[in-house]
Amino acid sequence: MPVRCPACRNIAMTPEVDSTSGLEIDTCPECGGTWFDSEELSRFLEGGTLKQAFLQVADVEPLQSVGFTLTTRARGCPRCRIRMEERMFSDVTLDICPRCQGLFFDDGELRRVLAKYEKGEGGDALVREQLDRGYGRHRGADRPILGALTSFLRRLWPPTP
Repeated sequence: MPVRCPACRNIAMTPEVDSTSGLEIDTCPECGGTWFDSEELSRFLEGGTLKQAFLQVADVEPLQSVGFTLTTRARGCPRCRIRMEERMFSDVTLDICPRCQGLFFDDGELRRVLAKYEKGEGGDALVREQLDRGYGRHRGADRPILGALTSFLRRLWPPTP
């Protein structure tokens, strides 16, 4: 059964597959949103053709400026069918499923969150943990002790939102 977009409600999302890792994430052809099942964000950040393609796409005009408005009603998880929670990462509001911990990014939010993360800005612990794991694995290959120490210290003293 195809995954339905949490923002558009009834639009089937399109699976995008990374040719190097086999990772599959879902994107909405209507609103440009992206759904990551639990742990997929970490795997996505480790690199590959999919990450390069997503991050090279230039930001487009906000959807509201071209006459398209996303729903502001509570969004449901496309996997669990329960209400997702809104979580903040810096000034970006993300939707996360409290059961399966899948994440939904509206169009452009993924690039904004990654830019803020790279600058050291804080946010929700569940989101940060997935980002840390993804970047920790990627960077940990050449600096395993530093990556492990950074992860340990962030768990002891998480950044304040």
